[in-house]
Amino acid sequence: MKIKDICLKFFNIFPIKKYIIMESNPDFSDNTKALFDVLIDNKVTDEYKIIWFVKSNKEFKNEKMHNVKFIKVSSKHNIIKKIIIKYYLYSAKIIIDSNSYIRKVRSNQFRLHLGHGMPLKNAIEYCRDSGEFDYILQLSNTFTDKMCNAYNIEKNKLLNLGYCRNDDLIKYSSKDIIKIEKWKAKKIIVWLPTYRRHKDKANNSDTEKYPYGIPCLKTKHNFEDINNIMKNNNILLLIKLHPAQDKSKLNELNLSNLEFITDDRLKQEKITLYQLLSKSTALITDYSSVYYDYLLTKKPIGLVIDDLKEYEDKFGFVYENYYDAIKGEYIYNFDDLKNFIINIANGIDKKKSERMWALSQYHEHIDDKSSFRVYEFLKKYL
Repeated sequence: MKIKDICLKFFNIFPIKKYIIMESNPDFSDNTKALFDVLIDNKVTDEYKIIWFVKSNKEFKNEKMHNVKFIKVSSKHNIIKKIIIKYYLYSAKIIIDSNSYIRKVRSNQFRLHLGHGMPLKNAIEYCRDSGEFDYILQLSNTFTDKMCNAYNIEKNKLLNLGYCRNDDLIKYSSKDIIKIEKWKAKKIIVWLPTYRRHKDKANNSDTEKYPYGIPCLKTKHNFEDINNIMKNNNILLLIKLHPAQDKSKLNELNLSNLEFITDDRLKQEKITLYQLLSKSTALITDYSSVYYDYLLTKKPIGLVIDDLKEYEDKFGFVYENYYDAIKGEYIYNFDDLKNFIINIANGIDKKKSERMWALSQYHEHIDDKSSFRVYEFLKKYL
């Protein structure tokens, strides 16, 4: 008998227990964290043990939550730690993941995949690597065919319950959660660009087109010009960099009304990205699924698509025509970007009616109850 078969036989000895495995990227965030909070509020840990699989457990070593355990998952673990991880994986009754897939290892386990973004870019290869799950969340029936195609699943595995993290977009909009004085500007614009300059220098094919890695802002003067517009209109531009973004050239910039932020910075300020988005006046993005989520705020969205054709040729979209599906203020160059910001400063929302159409198409639920709906559904499997 092979060693692998012997190991499987050994781990299958363990009975299924009242364990819930959870995962997210970054650790302890996103849809999974929002659902976790509801599980805690409803005292699920009185009966179940929740095990968070994390990439780094340093920050969680001092966490003292009843029946909650954080375990670092790494291929570099010694044999003892690997056995502990396998034990929980084979003993868990429920698996809830959203970013890094956690596959079922036993047929009588229940797996709910929360997802981390509705399809916009073509990501079939990534989706098909998801493994078997019982259900996956989606925002509305508009996505059904695309989700079935991406994950190669039947319609009955899709749940129109909304994304748990989107609750923050609504419930925090009227709360005073920003503690940084600089961030308490009259208006905040959050920009979430897809990376154009990968931190792996070997893959930097767009260095000439995007010397700073940010679309439409190609020179230091461009950044200074935008900063002056922000300063004159009491607006703060927060650019949330992609984790893979090469930040080296950005370090030379020091601007009063333009700031680059990371997940670590948000964690340091004890605010989630979606809580920050709830307090923003507008969003700038490009090909990110955050577009769908932000529609819930009913606030302006600028879409930086100066490389639309190149991006479509390289990655592809789930829509035949990007413009028919994605509605907002299209930004093709530096002047368009300036005009969008000036419109925000003057309270001008040119594409509101088109976005309201998109909102009606992409969201079945327009409230802050998605996490509770998911919990109510999950209760039948607890």
